[in-house]
Amino acid sequence: MARRPIVRPGRSFLVLIVAAMASPRADAQAPKPFPLPKDRAAWDSRRDGLRARADDMLGRDLPARPKGARLEVTGRGSKPGLVVEPFTIDGASGPIRGVLALPEGTGDSRRMPLILLVREPGRPAMGAVEEPGFDGRPPAVTLAGFGFATLAIDPNPAEGAHLRELRVALDAALARPEFDPDRLGVVGIGPAARVALPLMAIDDRIDCGVVAVESADLETSTGPRPEELAALCAPRPLSLMVGEALPFRPDSPARALERAAKGVYKVYGPAGTGLAMNIFGEFPGHASVATRLQWMAGLEQLDKHLRPQGPAPLGHAPEPEPEADGRFVDVAEHGIAGWSAEMSQRPGTWSWSDGVITCKPIGPGEFGWLRLPIEVDDFVLKVEWKVPEKGNGGIFLRARPVTWTLPPGDLSKPRLQALGLEWPSRTGLELQAQADPGDANRYSSGSLYRHAAPAANPTLAPGRWNRYTVRARGPRIEVWSNGQQVLDTSIDRYPETLPDPPLRGYIGLQNHGSPAEYRNVRLLRLSDRKD
Repeated sequence: MARRPIVRPGRSFLVLIVAAMASPRADAQAPKPFPLPKDRAAWDSRRDGLRARADDMLGRDLPARPKGARLEVTGRGSKPGLVVEPFTIDGASGPIRGVLALPEGTGDSRRMPLILLVREPGRPAMGAVEEPGFDGRPPAVTLAGFGFATLAIDPNPAEGAHLRELRVALDAALARPEFDPDRLGVVGIGPAARVALPLMAIDDRIDCGVVAVESADLETSTGPRPEELAALCAPRPLSLMVGEALPFRPDSPARALERAAKGVYKVYGPAGTGLAMNIFGEFPGHASVATRLQWMAGLEQLDKHLRPQGPAPLGHAPEPEPEADGRFVDVAEHGIAGWSAEMSQRPGTWSWSDGVITCKPIGPGEFGWLRLPIEVDDFVLKVEWKVPEKGNGGIFLRARPVTWTLPPGDLSKPRLQALGLEWPSRTGLELQAQADPGDANRYSSGSLYRHAAPAANPTLAPGRWNRYTVRARGPRIEVWSNGQQVLDTSIDRYPETLPDPPLRGYIGLQNHGSPAEYRNVRLLRLSDRKD
């Protein structure tokens, strides 16, 4: 059978792999730098040979995958939100045992994304539906809440054998009608990366990936180099997260992996924009927080690329935009004295002149927000904003103060990613504001970022002033963009992405590492609840 092509126009799916590779390297010498291709033709001339070599190294001394593998269900049960089906598959080296976890209400007519959840050695497949994960729930329960089916098998201690068995299990699962063969992903936690990243690299059926790997483990991996495996994932969307001790070394394994991945994805042009490369800073006390954040970031990527996106209808005729009157207070009429610059506190990032609040970060490694000094619950907010081409800003609503700061420079982003569970878009709501006119989805301008999509996105071209009006009354949030009502939702409708809907907090302006300007920030408080 002919191999499926990697490039599929119009598709942008992403899957989660949270990874770490930890076997000794065959030679102690530092490997030569991965040779970056000059263009797509140069990469195409190398890719097939590199893939065949990786396939051979990973499958060496293993019997061929059996044809027509059948998945025999050995029982049926349920967990909250799940239908649980333990199964066995006859494998070349003995039975392959595992579990399928399907969202409640699954039927033959509902084709859904399938996530391969790779289990680390010593952790049986049933743990995917029974053991608490990073968010306190079994991983399959969380994935089911997003509409994903989960496939897990008992781990084979031999990494190559486990890789082959996962491919056999995928063969068998795809013979069933519930799963969409064009929306496949792999999830690996911790040492499971020994299998997860290679699986995406050599199996073109895997559509996308998120990889989180410890830099120390990269230095001791065997078989194909991590740089080669990451390159073979291109141009499929891949979120690559690497943990490394601070301060960073220019010649570190994380930097080598970053260089290779970015270099290969770049030759695909627009088709290769699916790479998100982030290096996490490792420092005392960070580990559990960073792991949870990586899991949450992975869920966000799964949601973004595997679930349907697009505008969400209002459900009613648009209502008129609330007009400003004498009750509104221009909270920046006389400057931003009393406002708090949090996370990044570099002098000069935030300034005020002639009624305009300007954010001038030093680069993509600087993040933070400018917070109003008053806490509010129900309100009407009016604000105008402007960003340049590819600019990214935002308005935070009902967020909590941030108690830590970021030093400016290269270390800011790694520290932010290790501490980012406390940033305002997670403790409160973020009204997205970026240069993306026309797009309307859960991550576009006019959205409550990751929670609710707008009905439309009438954002103007980069460099022009846009106007938002927000009315917040209890859980109900309404948004007008440039005079058009684009959102009317209740924030208690999103338990998977917003388990604790904020009803009170601070308003702020976002610094997302790119220039942004804000003006005419006017606020009307509708109530004064007592806590």
